[in-house]
Amino acid sequence: CLSRGLGDVYKRQAEKAVLMSSKYSVSLEKVIRDHSLEALYLPKAASDLYISSYDVNRPGLILTGYNDYFDPSRVQFLGLTELAFLDSLSPEERAKRVENFMCRQPCAVLITRNLECPDVLRENAQKYAVPLLRTADTTSSFMSALISYLNVELAQRVTRHGVLVEVAGEGVLICLLYTSDAADEAR
Repeated sequence: CLSRGLGDVYKRQAEKAVLMSSKYSVSLEKVIRDHSLEALYLPKAASDLYISSYDVNRPGLILTGYNDYFDPSRVQFLGLTELAFLDSLSPEERAKRVENFMCRQPCAVLITRNLECPDVLRENAQKYAVPLLRTADTTSSFMSALISYLNVELAQRVTRHGVLVEVAGEGVLICLLYTSDAADEAR
């Protein structure tokens, strides 16, 4: 195992994390409804779009050009800092940076504080079929709320089956406990 190098170890860990995190998903429609989000652009019906990672991201590094380790399964947050950075760039550079970000097709991009959506962001959302959402909440408070929400919605499920029987005049509950992994393997 060590002869493969750390890169292979990290790659296997990342693949395992993707498999584990993608076991459950929540529809974008439910997220929009439960958090009163404004849909600025949806490439198809929100009921057909899914989030499968409970992690979120602020894409400041990718907007500066650092592309390694970007995870498109995470909801991407654009707050005041990210949009002010984009606004400080020339129109040509802004277009280049936004396209570099959006071509990776994140599962959703969420603008906070009811900030104005730059035209170049909306154009690239349409070009790369990336859902574009907005909230009035601040970036930190909404990130915290969404992480908590996704941790509940994407949590591992447990199923319990039981039978109540009488043994020598005493009630006995016989339970079988299945975690989602055990139940899936039984099928």
